[in-house]
Amino acid sequence: MPMQGTARSPGDFSVEFLRAETAGEWDSFCREVGASYGCYSAWAGLLPRLGFMPIFLCARDGAGQLAGVLPAAIACSAGRRFGVSTWADGRVYGGPLGRDQTAHLALLQAFEEHCVKARASHIRITPVPWLPSDGIQDVLVSLHYRPQVEDVDRRPVAFVLDTRRDFDDVFGALSSGLRWQYRKALRDGLECKAGRGNLPADDYFRLKQQVWRRKGNMCPRRREFDEIYSLPDDLVRWWSAWHEGALVAALYCYASGSSFALKGSVSDSRFSKLNANLVLYLESIKGACSEGRSFYDFGSTAPPGTSHYAWKEKFRGVPHPISSYEKPLRPLAAGVRRAAHRVGYRSLRQPSYGWLGRIDALSAWFEE
Repeated sequence: MPMQGTARSPGDFSVEFLRAETAGEWDSFCREVGASYGCYSAWAGLLPRLGFMPIFLCARDGAGQLAGVLPAAIACSAGRRFGVSTWADGRVYGGPLGRDQTAHLALLQAFEEHCVKARASHIRITPVPWLPSDGIQDVLVSLHYRPQVEDVDRRPVAFVLDTRRDFDDVFGALSSGLRWQYRKALRDGLECKAGRGNLPADDYFRLKQQVWRRKGNMCPRRREFDEIYSLPDDLVRWWSAWHEGALVAALYCYASGSSFALKGSVSDSRFSKLNANLVLYLESIKGACSEGRSFYDFGSTAPPGTSHYAWKEKFRGVPHPISSYEKPLRPLAAGVRRAAHRVGYRSLRQPSYGWLGRIDALSAWFEE
């Protein structure tokens, strides 16, 4: 683990960094509470490769027992400096994960101290949406955090599907129309392949670029994708759909002790009638069932009333609103950065990470 040492916190708790010898205890705690994939200790070693400084904190009570964890990071690339809980290869819900409000308070106060030392402009905390809040919101409000989206109906959601059962039970619970589309896709010659070895990195990245450009999003950086593609098989699972030798769609799922988490779903719009996304979703859900995972996390989903929500709703998962909270540490710096990004998005017809990185660097220079 990259960080060591102990920082005292108020009250009866001490807060310390995650260490190599406590990684097993950390992961057991995450499995016990049903944490999201980005909470596990492996990410403390992986985050530096993606441009982030991990701040993985443990809270211990007076008896030395683990009472809570906070998997977090400070973004410190391309001039960006802000605290977030937690970051994997994109925004993901994380912590704090504690047994009571006191543990939450100790962890959040300790993390804020590190963010202040790093001169972060703000902190963003996104609790795991399907876990009981245990007063997390009250603690965040007491520490002067504010929700990013006040209206609950406008917040994104996380659909979570219980996979502690046979896949046939999951499949049988779907609508007859969805089951028919799945079977028809296979009859029409769609071939689903599991494993990274069946999905060349160049083919996947090329398709991902096409999809992002079609949607008007920033094109992803190849370096970061290569880091994800190189992750060990026990951490990530890959599925791809092929038709007559052509890559039609692909996705990957992060595997944690408790779950599969859907990420990186892309498909070629020219083959939309093949319903390749449907097949890949169901094959990855089948994988979660066969491996004995507790649940399947469909990832951050647009609010109700959108096509994205309607699509994921078909798989009969339970929706949980995602609540993010922010606290400005340097209000002027945070305001400058937000304004610069708004100007960049409006001025650039096709914004890229490179251009936004230059904006971030310029903002950082102004902050100094």
